[in-house]
Amino acid sequence: MGTVGFSVNLLVGNEKICITFIFDNRLDLITERHRKKLGISDDIYLIYKKEIEKSQEVFDKYLISGKQEIYFKDINPESLKNILNATILFTKELSKEKRK
Repeated sequence: MGTVGFSVNLLVGNEKICITFIFDNRLDLITERHRKKLGISDDIYLIYKKEIEKSQEVFDKYLISGKQEIYFKDINPESLKNILNATILFTKELSKEKRK
């Protein structure tokens, strides 16, 4: 049996950049390791980190410690909203950078 979920991708020309995965019970944060693997600039990643920092627990417990998966049961709705907003902002800024 498969897993329910989807990926968030950015398509720039012929390049498809996988930003993150969201499943029925968890989502993946954009980690420093993932950023480096994709060759994303420090400036763009800093935008994401600053947004995530608005949810101090998510920032400290997950992002800074390098944890990629975060379960919905472990965070409140406001933190989830903040993660999604950070991901949207990150993707928009990455799109601008890649289209230059």
